[in-house]
Amino acid sequence: LESPRHSPRQRQLYQSLTRRGALAATRLSTAWQESNNSVLAVLRIGANVATLRIHIDQFQGERRATIERLLAHFGGGLNVLQPPNTLLKEINTALAASLRESNGHSDRAVRALSGLRLAMFSQAPLATET
Repeated sequence: LESPRHSPRQRQLYQSLTRRGALAATRLSTAWQESNNSVLAVLRIGANVATLRIHIDQFQGERRATIERLLAHFGGGLNVLQPPNTLLKEINTALAASLRESNGHSDRAVRALSGLRLAMFSQAPLATET
């Protein structure tokens, strides 16, 4: 666009459109990446819930009760991308109950509960017992 055929105004319009196109591409890329991250988070949550449901019959006592209470939240209209903070406490309770056990089924529960916690509350600090 440096030729004498193009007026300064045409060059300015071209540069403006080029910048806007680059900005739009950047914004689209960011939106696409955020959308993909959300989809992946929902898939991780679903896989962990499915693992807990598959193995629920192999859990007993307090561990089973805490996992059943937790799973009850996933049957309705829970927005898993913006979960209530009370759900974090339930995940931590179920995780603590599962950590007290030491068999193969508990290991699956620990992995699934840890996965849920990471997918839904990745910024939450680790819980500590007092």
